[in-house]
Amino acid sequence: MLKRLILATVAGAALSVAAAQLAAAEHPLDTATLRQIVEELSVADSQALDKKRIEGWVTELVSPQALQTVFESKDASYVENWLRAASDPKVIDAALNSADAKVLNRWLAAVSDPRLVAVIAKQTDSRVIVRWLDGTFYGPLIDSLAGPSADPARFQRYADTLLSPASINLGLKLSDPVVVEKWLGAVTDPRFLKAVAGTAQPGVVNAWVRALTNDKTIEAVTHLAQPAAIQSWILALTNLTQNEALVKYLDPATQTAWAGALANPAVIDSLTRLGDAQVSGRWVTAMTDPQVITALTRSVKPDTLVTLIRALAKPPAIHKDGEPR
Repeated sequence: MLKRLILATVAGAALSVAAAQLAAAEHPLDTATLRQIVEELSVADSQALDKKRIEGWVTELVSPQALQTVFESKDASYVENWLRAASDPKVIDAALNSADAKVLNRWLAAVSDPRLVAVIAKQTDSRVIVRWLDGTFYGPLIDSLAGPSADPARFQRYADTLLSPASINLGLKLSDPVVVEKWLGAVTDPRFLKAVAGTAQPGVVNAWVRALTNDKTIEAVTHLAQPAAIQSWILALTNLTQNEALVKYLDPATQTAWAGALANPAVIDSLTRLGDAQVSGRWVTAMTDPQVITALTRSVKPDTLVTLIRALAKPPAIHKDGEPR
């Protein structure tokens, strides 16, 4: 009798799960429900919302049915609302704090899915891209992925998308200073660099350096970025010379790109306009590093080398009034 009761209970539970899955498949996250989630997230503080309820929203947002709708939707407002909900700090915190590790893993897989990047790339509203950057580079999330007990392989999978050419193009495609600033701030954030270093994976380290030193990034840094972003970019690259563990992971082509970016005449000109003695000092230290010099001798053009020598002979500094000299 007891055995029959157990079997009946198990069978009933299985049928309930199957029914729920069928209902989800037949009723994916519709526009009205998604809008309601966004509205509740926007008006309520973290304490006012039930944690389990938010976790339930995470499950809805990253369900296969909801993601398929996002990937295939031609409705820009639906995509924007999905991103608003998925990148909301309360939603990310719920995924981070969930007792079920699958919740965070599914969220990570959803926001770093190359198909989502492709969808976002079609949007013309810079706010959509900024929301994606806010969510994917959310500080507590990066701290968690880089923590002492974190799984390096999980961060590597995540970083593969964040540092992919498609994602870089996404951050720079609109030539919008707001988006450029957001992207540069994200990829040069010390927490993100710590996470990159913590993977001990050459592929991730090389991808990070290539993301910061490709031609589009340099163009954005020297023509669109504000002084603070330029400073963060230069400091992020010069930090490499102080981290032997990172430098040893760089392949020859990446080393050449790294040195070439710092020796780029447009970068030197930006450094001069910046007029920050501390940043200039870090740049000089980096450019006189033996590894950088070796890479430069392999790749730098003669006219660039002349500009570099002149800059090293008289590095940018500042007057007492803060103006560059």
